[in-house]
Amino acid sequence: MRTESIAGSDTTAGAIRGTLLHIMTNPCTKNLPYLQAVIREGMRVWPPVANIFSRDVPAGGDTLVVDDESVFLPGGTCIGYSAYAMHQNEEIYGTDAEAFQPERWFESDQAKLADMILTNDLMFGYGKLQSLGKPVAQIEIGKTIFELLRNFDLALIRPTRPWDVRNLVGLFAISSM
Repeated sequence: MRTESIAGSDTTAGAIRGTLLHIMTNPCTKNLPYLQAVIREGMRVWPPVANIFSRDVPAGGDTLVVDDESVFLPGGTCIGYSAYAMHQNEEIYGTDAEAFQPERWFESDQAKLADMILTNDLMFGYGKLQSLGKPVAQIEIGKTIFELLRNFDLALIRPTRPWDVRNLVGLFAISSM
């Protein structure tokens, strides 16, 4: 139960804090049609979970397609990926992958956009092990950020050092914001 509590609260709060940082440092992001791209980009640049997502391959094994090649994984093999590293992949997000650039989510090439969205959504897990809270988290993040922007004029207290970040067992702990 403890893992589910952390996954359901700290990760959502971290996504909101990370996105708000980019909104406060880029005032043009407050335009409503742009907001979903800003939220998606904020979560891409500062994903709430930084650790490796690991899973054990089911007993019978499984086959994955990697670079258009089928790869068999024996049962019991522990595999994993880093959402943070995936979100910095220049092949998927372009040469400016490290930059906060919400305009990337208005990509006209639909196949490239679909690949970006699929990769971005990996922070919620994938397949049958995907977070059951994904839809709730997405609604909560969008609604919270929208209401904060609608009701408050947010500003950074320390523009030169907007926050302090520590990686605590795979979760970004953000303070002094």
